[in-house]
Amino acid sequence: MRMLDAALTDAARSGPLVVAVVALLVAVLSTRHATSWHFFHDAAHLLWAPGAADGGGLDLYLVHPEFQFGPLAVLVAAPFALLPASSGAWAAVVFATLLGAAATVAVEVTIRSSANHRHATGTRQGRLVGELAFAIVWADVAVRTAHLDDAIALTAAAFACAAIARDRWGLTTLALTVAVAAKPWAVVFVPLALVPSGRHPYSRVGVVLAGALATWLPFITDEPHTVTAAGSFTITNAPASALRVLGVVDPSTPAWVRPTQFVAGLLVTVALVRAGRWRAVVMAGLAVRFMLDPGTHNYYAAGLVLGVLLWEGGARPGRLPLVTVATALVMEITPAGVHPAALGGLLRLALTIGLLAAAWSAQHLERPGPDLWRSRPGWPHRPAARHTPRRP
Repeated sequence: MRMLDAALTDAARSGPLVVAVVALLVAVLSTRHATSWHFFHDAAHLLWAPGAADGGGLDLYLVHPEFQFGPLAVLVAAPFALLPASSGAWAAVVFATLLGAAATVAVEVTIRSSANHRHATGTRQGRLVGELAFAIVWADVAVRTAHLDDAIALTAAAFACAAIARDRWGLTTLALTVAVAAKPWAVVFVPLALVPSGRHPYSRVGVVLAGALATWLPFITDEPHTVTAAGSFTITNAPASALRVLGVVDPSTPAWVRPTQFVAGLLVTVALVRAGRWRAVVMAGLAVRFMLDPGTHNYYAAGLVLGVLLWEGGARPGRLPLVTVATALVMEITPAGVHPAALGGLLRLALTIGLLAAAWSAQHLERPGPDLWRSRPGWPHRPAARHTPRRP
């Protein structure tokens, strides 16, 4: 408990303040604010307008496949959408900034729980550097775009990791449910529900999926084609995407990309959880996604930097978070700041491959715990070490 209190006190002095200051600076200096807020504003108004000709009520996702966020994100956006247009946008920006501040506290709790971190020295300066890198890229989510769905899902994922670090399976399950209900791609984080000790770990996975599905059920029940409509939305295959470097030159999202992202991401995160490397799940799950994603939007950086910060804080305690900073730099400059664009795609591909390799590196922070391997039906059991008694 004292360790948690110290983590919260330390984080309250640094992380949230760093996020708030950076967000304020970006808001003052940037010419772009809440560029994606209109999606959430429109979705919230349409949800409460059943029978509207432009897809209101439960026809929301059927008529508007461009709404690539979960129903929970729409419900969270609703109070802000009721405000005057400008006020609502700024309220959403402030809310998303506060979520980023909360995420830094969750990251701090997770990092401080690591045995490696507890025995390291001189970690405060390193954490501040990592938190500054995170705050800079979080400004793309909170201020420039106001992507509430990503802000909710990423903050919930950070809280799930903090709950795992304290071995709280109930909070872990709740946080993961919120993440998936806000943003469907967060389903790659669901294997984290298996990590906390206790009985019936697979039931937790079922609870997370059932809870997220419950938010979609009214829409699917009203119109089953909602599922296929959501999958029909495509985006431009950007010149700087890693997908192009892999040889996929389609002008827009190929039909196989989204299912492959989900399946490959889940396979990787399940394998990491089974290997006891759960702190790398957010990093690796998003690395798979961005390796195969046709988009190169700047706000993508926040999730990957968050995942790297969670991993590096325990894997490289007491050192400057150079991997976190490098990730933020590559994700920020490659969308439009590297020429030719193919070089940007090559950098993104190299980054994601490198992060996946790091997730399995021998330097990772902990071995599989006994609760994860031995105390559960259905998990592989490792034989106990044999001790040969010495002869007198």
